Amino acid sequence: MTRQIVNIGQSSNDKSGDPLRTAFNKINNNFTELYSGLPALSIGATLPVGPVAGQQWWNSVDGNSYIYYSGAWVPSTSTVALQTNNVRSVVGNTIIVNFATDGTVTTAMTSNVTISFVNYSAGEIVKVILTTPSTSYTVTHGANATNSTNGSTTVAATVVPSTIMLEYVCTGSTLASVYVKINKI
Repeated sequence: MTRQIVNIGQSSNDKSGDPLRTAFNKINNNFTELYSGLPALSIGATLPVGPVAGQQWWNSVDGNSYIYYSGAWVPSTSTVALQTNNVRSVVGNTIIVNFATDGTVTTAMTSNVTISFVNYSAGEIVKVILTTPSTSYTVTHGANATNSTNGSTTVAATVVPSTIMLEYVCTGSTLASVYVKINKI
């Protein structure tokens, strides 16, 4: 379904807009579609039965949050909390994400950027923040397209100036276990 816009008319009380029932029906339909796309959140002391990729679980015993990826529950807090001081700035068009030491990697793009990985380690999270003054620069984010929230191996800014934030989650010991969430600000 495409987003349904409520017709508010030309001016207050001119009776050219949607009737109240029609307007609120559109609003309800928009929210129903929005909420149906959210992954399930489970809360409890035991693992959820039949989890799906991207599902979240809050363990009420240890107080930690987990995300289900590649057949495993990965701590969503991981060691990124310990790595908040591990901010590294990069100059150039190649970024090598080190899952053992990086918490956040930043760069100001001056050309296309390519990202690769070393020291894969399950449960690690690394953020890469790129600022760009151009919509013509492309980031090859390094993860497989099927493990990316945009379904592609690249991302580019759509407005300038722009910030592209890539959040990588490593669930194993190979490239196939790297997932990326893409946000453009």
